[in-house]
Amino acid sequence: MQSAAERMAPRLALLLCLLFFALGCVFLPYTGAQYDEVLFASQIYPPYIGEFSLDTPFGKLPLMVMTYVGSLKTWLMWPLLKLFGPSHTVMRLPMLAAAAVSIFLFFLTMRRLVNPWIAVLTTALLATDLNYLLLSLYDWGPVALQHLLLALALYAGVRFAQEEQRRWLVMASFAAGLALWDKAIFIWVLGGFGAALWLVFTRPMLRLVARPRLVAPAAAAFLLACAPLLYYNWVKPLKTFTSDVEMSKEDYYMKISQVDAALAGDGMRGYLSRPEAGPKPADLKLWERAALKLEWLLRFPRRSFQAVLVVLSLLAAPILLLGPHRKLALWVVLGLTLSCALMFSTQRAGGGMHHTTLLWPMFHWLVAFAAAELWRWRPRITAALLIAGAASNLIVADAMIANFARCGSTSAWSDAVRGLVRVAGNDRNRIIAATEWGIVEQIRYFSEGRIGYYPGSDGWLRELNSPGALASARRAIELETTLWIGHAKGSEIFPDTNEVLARLAADMGYHKRLLQTVRDRHGRAVFELFDFRKP
Repeated sequence: MQSAAERMAPRLALLLCLLFFALGCVFLPYTGAQYDEVLFASQIYPPYIGEFSLDTPFGKLPLMVMTYVGSLKTWLMWPLLKLFGPSHTVMRLPMLAAAAVSIFLFFLTMRRLVNPWIAVLTTALLATDLNYLLLSLYDWGPVALQHLLLALALYAGVRFAQEEQRRWLVMASFAAGLALWDKAIFIWVLGGFGAALWLVFTRPMLRLVARPRLVAPAAAAFLLACAPLLYYNWVKPLKTFTSDVEMSKEDYYMKISQVDAALAGDGMRGYLSRPEAGPKPADLKLWERAALKLEWLLRFPRRSFQAVLVVLSLLAAPILLLGPHRKLALWVVLGLTLSCALMFSTQRAGGGMHHTTLLWPMFHWLVAFAAAELWRWRPRITAALLIAGAASNLIVADAMIANFARCGSTSAWSDAVRGLVRVAGNDRNRIIAATEWGIVEQIRYFSEGRIGYYPGSDGWLRELNSPGALASARRAIELETTLWIGHAKGSEIFPDTNEVLARLAADMGYHKRLLQTVRDRHGRAVFELFDFRKP
């Protein structure tokens, strides 16, 4: 017969998943789309600019969006966009739901490894984690499917270890293969924790390898899931692993500090939301006024207690090695160490919050094992610590809502994109040239590819030393059908962009004619629409 805790735990976990989903819905409208978030649409709406597609009798089959990003999200989102059309809601709710499912899978996994109350309390910690919420909702990276597939692989792996049923090993392998196709840098996690698995569980792994009836179907499932990535790297020999991939020992401190900021819930402030208030206050909703009031009462909190819990769990690692979860705790610590070493050693990668979050929820695994050990001696203190961590996560989330309400979103994520697409679509005879990165992808997504633009125009002004980019920019300035879109002064991604374009046009005898300015919710000038004319 099940105990009261075993009966209640799944219901509480579901409520926590619903809380996570509800919080995501609160944050959903605060930003416009960003390049990574709409990257999948490059193979759905024209002009089609995906890295690699397979020609079939039925048309092109998308396989890779970029050299290291697969088309899995494209396949999943295509039917939804056909049914409902593009919007922030259609783009974000599926990823938010995927993250909520990953949280429930985390609970199901923890329930098999620790007692039900620890499973629920650590699930509460993950379900209120602001970094996990924001990056899943806005799918910066993209990361949402990575989290779901990792959670599924871990759950199925634990089920296999406990029951030795072949289907669970096949499921774990298939999920890992899909994750690798979805984003090849999953190799950081797969390599780190895979190596740790062999080091910690050497004998069970050797026994497994000696059972081909188990290994062969699992290997086939893995290869089938990542077959698009393998085929791409066969047609274009190892391009995923040879293009712009280098090892480096630089910026270790910065990358480690990113992990701390992510655990404290302070990693996305300043990148998603602006630090300064706009020229006019927004029309605040009731919950935004409440968030601002609570932030003031709590004296403007910025960091969650969750980071402290993780540090305490790491410090307790030697004690964990003497307890009942010693091998799993050692696996997690060693896996995190090796994965971080791979991540931090990759040049020009591993330092962004969207890279750091790929390690989630493994820090929460470590907290769960430390909490399970403390629970044996001080259950009330353990519960109080985990509840305090979850509560502080919610307080930091409230502060982030208040920051969005007071200051709005940054240029790369500006909510002004909604107005921009409406204005840009008024004259379909014009072809858009973007002055900076991240503009044309949003226009393509929200207009369903109906607004024409010059592919690659958002990189011209950064590459004027290239004859091709210079010639394209000069030609676009000369054509009266060109509609230029750039960021207004103070909202530029690259501070000198407007000056570079103005100098180029002036050298050609043209001057800028401002047509319209698009402002965000706080009245801040974000986008400008203009063309060039001779005096």
